[in-house]
Amino acid sequence: YRESADLLTVAVGTRQEREQATSRLMRLYAKPAWSAQLLIMILTRSGEIGTAFEVMENAANTLPYDWLMLCPDLGPLRGEERFDRIASKAHAQFERMLTLFEEARARGEFPEALERPLALLLADLRMSPGKAGD
Repeated sequence: YRESADLLTVAVGTRQEREQATSRLMRLYAKPAWSAQLLIMILTRSGEIGTAFEVMENAANTLPYDWLMLCPDLGPLRGEERFDRIASKAHAQFERMLTLFEEARARGEFPEALERPLALLLADLRMSPGKAGD
C-alpha cells in the first residue's frame, strides 16, 4: 500500500517528500498493474507539470486519445507542444482503431451494441463516424 501513501504525498507533501514519492511512483507506473494515467492526473493536479509530461512521454504508446482529449484534469497540459506531440501519436492510433471498426461494420461484424457508445464518444471528441479525422 506504499503506492497509496505516495499518491497522497504527491498531492499534499512537502516539496522534498513530493519529489521522493514521485520518483518511486514513476518507477511503478510501467508495471502492468499500475496506471500512468492516474499518476499523470495527480501530478498535474499537484502542479508538477514537467514531471507529468515526463510520465506522459514515457507512456505515450499506451495513453488513449479519448482520455487525453476529454479528461478534465489534463486541461493545464493541453495546448503545450509536448502534449500536442503525444496527442497526435494517440490520435493516429485512434484513427487506426476507427478504420478497423469501419471494416468490421462493412463486413457486418461490428456489434450493434457498440454503435451508440461509439457515436457518443465521437460526439464528445467532435468527430463524426466515417470522418474521424475531421
